[in-house]
Parts: sequence; structure tokens; C-alpha cells
Amino acid sequence: SNRGTAAKKRKSLQRKKRKIVVVGDSFVRGIAGELLHNLGRAFEFIGYVNSGSGMEVITNVAKQESTTLTKKDMVVIWGGSNDIAKNEVNSGLTHITNFVKLRKNTNVLLVDAPTRFDLSPVSCVNREVLAFNRKLLKRMKLLEHVKIIDSETQRIYFTEHGMHMTKAGKGIMAQRIAEQIKETFSKRETHTITLQWKQDMDNSTELLGKDDIETNVDEAVVNMQGNLSLLMGDDNENSDYNSGNTKDISTVNCETGCSENKGSLPKRDRKCLKAKSEDFLWF
Repeated sequence: SNRGTAAKKRKSLQRKKRKIVVVGDSFVRGIAGELLHNLGRAFEFIGYVNSGSGMEVITNVAKQESTTLTKKDMVVIWGGSNDIAKNEVNSGLTHITNFVKLRKNTNVLLVDAPTRFDLSPVSCVNREVLAFNRKLLKRMKLLEHVKIIDSETQRIYFTEHGMHMTKAGKGIMAQRIAEQIKETFSKRETHTITLQWKQDMDNSTELLGKDDIETNVDEAVVNMQGNLSLLMGDDNENSDYNSGNTKDISTVNCETGCSENKGSLPKRDRKCLKAKSEDFLWF
């Protein structure tokens, strides 16, 4: 009985770790070990290498392993080179697209196809590599749970024949994958701003007294009238407002006989009328 309880505790502790499943062709050989070296024991890594296999086999293996995964886990898929070499680009894209659409219960990380350095850069295979990566990016752009990593590296990180990566090249790719894993799981949760219901707002206004509301309204009116007088540039009006005369609106007086307008402020400064003899244009 003690052994059984100890085994259950061990399993529960192991399951608390985030699970990272790495599936792909010969390029993923040794990637799980490099990820363990970069990320440490905080994650649980499982790697499946299917040398010479296309996307159909890779996605089938990933389906079996991703059924029990959650949003706290991730599936890393790296393949497509064999489909490109066999002129089956559309078939490979179809398999990976169907897998991604049906696996929204977890995070998916895709690595695009690397360049073939054993062939000429202008060869038809390398052209298909570019087309495959472009179509893959276009199809996965609208899916939030999918991320894509660029596998483009220099020639020195590939073996002498130019098909596979060296240990240093795989170390660089593992570092890129580890950085994307950290970025995915380190996102902060955004807290939504909740607004009050109309009933709650009405209740809060009822709690305030009528006297408080009236005083607030009077203060707002005084402030508004003071701002208007400042815009008109009349100092006498400001003194009237400060003294508490808030009911009557000020009048505009002119020494040369302008009429007094009570009850409303002028929209603009009007010139006072002058006799022709006083006008400087009159001779």
C-alpha cells in the first residue's frame, strides 16, 4: 500500500510539469536533449524521430501524443523536407493544416523546412522549399495557438554533404525553440475592466443627498460662466461671478453709445458705431 501511494504521488508530481512533445524527421534527433539542457527540469520532454518520413507519418504520431495535452503543454513539429523532395508539397501542407485545426486543446510550434545546401540555391528543390515555407506561414497566420520558427542558418552549421545539421546547428535551433517556449508560457494574463450596471449606478446616485447634487450643479454653473467671461476678456465680469451674482449674465457697455445686451453674451466683439467725422477714412 505504501508503494502504491508513493507511486501515485510521484505521478502527480511529474504531471505538474509542462510537457513538451517533439516530433519530426531526422532533423529533430537530439533536439529534446538540447531543450532539456536549455530549459532545465521544469519541463518534461519527449522526442520522436521518424527518419525519412513525411508529414502524414509525423502528424499521426503527434496526434497520438497530443490527445492528453492541455494549454499548459506544447507540441513541436519539424518536418516537410521529405515531402518537398518527393514533390508532395500540397499533401504535406494539407496534413499539417488538418492536424493544427483539430488540436486547439494545446499549443503547437512549427519549424519550417531548412534550405538544402547539398543542391544549388536556384535548384527546383530549394525553390519548393521557399514556396512551402511561404504557404505554411500564410495558412497559420490566423491561428492563435500556432507559432512558426525560422530554420534558416548559415552553411557552417550543416554537415559536409549539406543535407543535415551539425551539433552546433541543432544547438542553435534548440535555443530558438526554447526562447519561443519561454515566450509562450510567460505571457501575463490580461485582466478585463468591468463596468458598473445601470442599476448599481442609479443606486449610487440615490445614496447622495439632493442638497449635495444641487450644490455640485451650482458650482458647475459658476465655473462655466467664469470660463466664458475669461474667454471674453472682461475683468468686471469675473469680479461679479466671484461675488456670487450667478443668475444675471453680464452686460457689455461701450462709452460711445453701444446698447446693453442683457440675458445673453455676445458671440463676438462688436465695434461701436462712430460718426463719419470721427472716422479716419472720412475727409
